Amino acid sequence: NCRSWQSTPKEWYPYIEPKWYENIPEQGVLCWVWHTNVDLRIPLIIKAYVPEDKFKFKNICGSGLANAEPVKPGELDKYILQ
Repeated sequence: NCRSWQSTPKEWYPYIEPKWYENIPEQGVLCWVWHTNVDLRIPLIIKAYVPEDKFKFKNICGSGLANAEPVKPGELDKYILQ
């Protein structure tokens, strides 16, 4: 049947891009991490995200952190070039 691949609009769902922490590669993601004060953030590699934990973001040693966001290209240049 040529129509077997077709579906009705009721069955369609919009594609929602996963959040960065829902798709962490095996080697991890270089992130800015902090607990409560973003001004005290430091760069670390995040290897896992555990949504049910209080400290959801796990570094390469397994320690948990409250907040993390990936480092953007060029953000670490001032540290590397100094």
